Amino acid sequence: MIEIIASAFFGLLIASLGAWKDTLWEPFILRKFFRSPIITTFWGWVISNISFFQGSHWLLMAMAAVTMERLTVETWKALFRKMPGKFKRKKIRDTLWLPERINQIKKSFSR
Repeated sequence: MIEIIASAFFGLLIASLGAWKDTLWEPFILRKFFRSPIITTFWGWVISNISFFQGSHWLLMAMAAVTMERLTVETWKALFRKMPGKFKRKKIRDTLWLPERINQIKKSFSR
């Protein structure tokens, strides 16, 4: 039981520090804030149920839950989330130079 409580505490700590870090660039979203504590608590519960060390290594199990939370969230973001606008490729406005540059590159390789 202490593993689950420690996991929930560390999940809240992750969420609080992440919200503090990102306040300059993105607005506070309550749903995102509670994502880390919920997923960390879930992984703490899973790890405490499959572990052979019931209660004796609670800090190690909480750290494992935090690691699994980060892996879960970042994998979800990489695979299923739409790309943020700052990373989207912008349309090239002036393309008149492009054919000339391609010809220059071809000439440099043909020497």
